[in-house]
Amino acid sequence: MKTIKNTSYRYYVAALMMMMSVTSCQEFLDINDDPNFAAQASNVQLMPAAQGSYVLALSSMIERASATMVQHYINGRFDNWGFNGSSYDNQWQTIYAGALTDFAVIIDQAEANGELHYAGAAKIQKAYIYSVLVDLFGDVPFSEANGSEINPKVDMGSEIYPQIIALIDEGITDLNGESTVALSSGDLIYGGDVADWIRMANTLKLKMYNQMRLVNSSTASTAIDALLSEGNLISSASENFTFRFTTSNAPEGRHPNFQADWAAGSLENNLSSFMISKMTTSSDPRLRYYFYRQNSGSALLGVNGGEGSTPGDDNVRAIHGIYPVGGAFDDGSFLIHNETLGLQGAGIFPMITYTNRLFIEAEAALMLGTSGDPRALLQAAVNSSFAEVAGFAGVAMDATATSTYMTNVLTAYDASTTDEERLAVIINEKYVAMFGNGIESYNDYRRTGYPTGLNLPVVQNGPYPNKFPIPPVEVTANENIEPTTDLTAKVFWDLN
Repeated sequence: MKTIKNTSYRYYVAALMMMMSVTSCQEFLDINDDPNFAAQASNVQLMPAAQGSYVLALSSMIERASATMVQHYINGRFDNWGFNGSSYDNQWQTIYAGALTDFAVIIDQAEANGELHYAGAAKIQKAYIYSVLVDLFGDVPFSEANGSEINPKVDMGSEIYPQIIALIDEGITDLNGESTVALSSGDLIYGGDVADWIRMANTLKLKMYNQMRLVNSSTASTAIDALLSEGNLISSASENFTFRFTTSNAPEGRHPNFQADWAAGSLENNLSSFMISKMTTSSDPRLRYYFYRQNSGSALLGVNGGEGSTPGDDNVRAIHGIYPVGGAFDDGSFLIHNETLGLQGAGIFPMITYTNRLFIEAEAALMLGTSGDPRALLQAAVNSSFAEVAGFAGVAMDATATSTYMTNVLTAYDASTTDEERLAVIINEKYVAMFGNGIESYNDYRRTGYPTGLNLPVVQNGPYPNKFPIPPVEVTANENIEPTTDLTAKVFWDLN
């Protein structure tokens, strides 16, 4: 997100209020056809509502589940692997009945009225949402979803992916066309910047083709090289596909994990012993940006799945820091968490970033032979992560620490004797850099097997989930969906 174009999360609430007012007068409109009242919310109202809906859904329970699967941190709802999806019932409904329904209306209205830039941005975001759904759940309702069909059928993920890419291309065409109405400040992501949406769309395709590299390496390689040759990709942190939360608590607009771990009376998340060990062992300079110690005695100790926290330790144990949830930077002040510290919840949800793009390029260059030097791309990706974290926090990162860390990363890469060992270095570094978006690391882990050595839960309530179960709310409501009984079954691109 471009900071200068940042628009407040309050637009989301305002949009919902406007839609509620439209709905409340609908019955009146049915009787009295008054042309001075609008029967349907406008696209400028629907866009922020749709964006707020899917960001809240993905950045809360769905991100927590994904992060727990790769032990970025530990959330007790998912840490024993035996979850059935009920914890994200609301998020599933918010995505399908909220965001995707809103985007369907936006596209219909925009195409009818020549508002092509709204249509383009809506199609690209719809594509992003479905890419996440396929990556996490595998086969989901797509072709009949958000239409008149009460029980939409389930489509195969392998069939949805090509249609998503086609939808992205449609969106790019719309954004390059003449629009009767410009995207407005109601666009909470890019503030109406069409060029940024096109760069994001191309980078989303880059990510998806790399995700499919094990399915058809030739197709993936050709498509990735074409995107790199065109060059119209996210190329700086200012172009990141990122949602910025605010400090508002009435209405609530703060990062979900700030609400859970800074503003709440009882902390919901625990630090992960695997992540803490990984970062402390390597003297990672991002450690005090990611995590915050509440007092001098609260060593950075994490837990394994199923262990939970010690009763009564909410004001003692270390918690989420300034990046990305908008807490505080650990400067050694050792203050007990409260909602007035640090950025006060004005965190971010990093969906697709420049750092992510560079790691994707490094993997593709190494494993597919696409253009670029994987070692140089790895170095650029790690440096980009340092810059993004420090830039967001507004706290300079120690230059000696970053230089030493980078030297160690490149030494490990140079010492590798096979491409598989080099891939392990790349994905291990990407794993740390993707903190705040466990969805991406969960995808990488299943596709590559890295990082290795994740700690087993103390008590396992099932096998490791290779995909997420469809939530009970959808199973109950849709007669075409059966309960997910085999979580060892893989999504179509996971041939690892």
